[in-house]
This record gives sequence, structure tokens and C-alpha cells, in this order.
Amino acid sequence: MRKTLLLLLSMPTLLFSQSNTLCSVNEEDMGTWAFMQHTQLSEKIIASINSRSIQIYETEKLKMSEKKMSEKLYNLITVFIQTDIDNPEIGKDSVMGFFKEEFIKSFKMSKDFFEFNTDGFRWMLSKKEVYKFCTPDQLLYIDRYSFNNTIHIDSIPNKSKTMINTINQNLVSLCRSGMLTVFQNDSLLSKISKEKLKKHGMYETPIALPLNDEEWLDSSIEVDATIFNKNMTCNFFYNLEYSNFQFYIKSISPSAVYTLQSFEIPAMPIGYLKYNEALTSLKSESELFNRLIVFATCLKASHYQLDKEDYKNYFTKKAGN
Repeated sequence: MRKTLLLLLSMPTLLFSQSNTLCSVNEEDMGTWAFMQHTQLSEKIIASINSRSIQIYETEKLKMSEKKMSEKLYNLITVFIQTDIDNPEIGKDSVMGFFKEEFIKSFKMSKDFFEFNTDGFRWMLSKKEVYKFCTPDQLLYIDRYSFNNTIHIDSIPNKSKTMINTINQNLVSLCRSGMLTVFQNDSLLSKISKEKLKKHGMYETPIALPLNDEEWLDSSIEVDATIFNKNMTCNFFYNLEYSNFQFYIKSISPSAVYTLQSFEIPAMPIGYLKYNEALTSLKSESELFNRLIVFATCLKASHYQLDKEDYKNYFTKKAGN
């Protein structure tokens, strides 16, 4: 991962004009990452089929014939090919095939195969063969975005929101556990006492309790600002340190949304953890943390802005339909 972070040196220096930079990863960042993995994997699969470098199966033991492949998976058109450079009327008809799917939206997974469906026709690819051209990010996407052994591009926004929320809650729990030192800000100088950690991120808000039709009692309730509802936007924060011409991830923080007089304050970091210590404690999330942070940093440096626009445009059009 350190080698990956060194690639960040190609970013515009204006983004990181200071030695420490606080950034965040939200559900849209994560959705963009997942959308890019899905579409690029789809492109690789279709290209491999077109080049016949991967075998298609009808069942786990039956390979699909070339004839059936052309009939079921391709749109065939007849084109006229000119064979005489001086006479456009001399030539011959030829048949060309175009894969029916612009990109593959979904597939199911079994022990050894990926199962697809094109116009109601079931076909399969060997997992082992597909994994040969998958990047580590694509393999991570397949692992984390599957639901009931199914991957579907349309589930990416909801899945991303759920996963970011889960990551945030895991970081909150880690902060409150007292297992690690939690700091008040990204300088990592001022510690938060263990006595305050259990209720860190909670606050009291005034409410009015009805006593009868005409009387109300002013009171207050304790609210956990780290619990996000479906309408809130969740994220987590990370701090990049730049020294000796290298970038390092210095700290990571969960976020909270506080309400002030019925107005929501945008999510803000609460309780900073040293990044390496947090990853050691959340081993199952370490690879996802690393890849998301590198991706989000490049995204904010404009490296993947077109990919973000593709993500937003796809789901905006889908919502419009």
C-alpha cells in the first residue's frame, strides 16, 4: 500500500499545499469506486468473449458452441464489403456480430462459476478464468458487494451507504472501547480521557413534553449523533501527512451529525485514531480502508472526476426512467 500511496505524488500540489490535509470518504465516493470496478470488469468480460480468450458454458460441464454463442449472445447484422476500390458496387455481403449487452449489469455466483442472463438465456463463465484478469480492487468489489451470491450494478448506491455507515459505526465502537488512544484533533496531541469516551459523540437536545392540552414541560434527551438514519449522509475522515516527498495516512476518524435547533450540521470528525493502530484492530476492514482512501484522494485530486460523473449520470437517468 505504501507503493500505492506514492502514486499520489502525481496529484496537483495545490490540493495538498499544507503538510497535513483532512479528507473524507462518503457514500458517493464509495459508490463511484464500486461503479468503476463493475463497469471495467464488465468491459474485460465482453472483450474476452469477443476475442474468444475465455470459454462460455451452458452448464458446468457443457461448453457452448460457436453457433449457439452467435445466436444467443450477439446481434447479427449484414454489411456490404466493397472489394473493388474503383467500383463501390463490387463486393460481397458479410455478417458482423455485436455483443447484445452494452455492459453486464448483474451475475450470480456459485462455487466455480459466474452465471449470467442475456435476454432470458443463461450462460456461465469459470470463476477461475475470470479471476485471472481481475484487479485486486475488482476482487474486493465482488467480495463486498455480493448479496445472496448476486452482484447487481443497481444495488451499488444502497450498498455503499450501508457499508460506509457500518465502517463509521465500527470506528465509533473502537473509539468508545477504550482499547486505543483517541485524540481530539488531527494533530494527535490532545487525548480524550477514557471517562469521556463512552459517551463521545452524544449530546443533549431540548424537547417539550405535553402535560395536558395546554401545558408543556421543558426537558431534554440524550442523542447519539453517530447513529445515522436513512436520510443522513455518512462518511469517515482521514488525515494525510506529506513529508520527505511522500504521503502517509496519519489518522482516521468516524463522523457524527449534530442537530442544532432542528437544523443538521454536516457530518464532522469525532475522535481521531492513529491509522495503523485502527487497521490493526479492524483487520477485516484494512484492505477496504486502504483502497478507498487512495481512491478517494485521487478522486478529490480530479483524477477520477469523469468516473464520478458516469456514476452520477447512470443513476440520475435510471431514477428519471
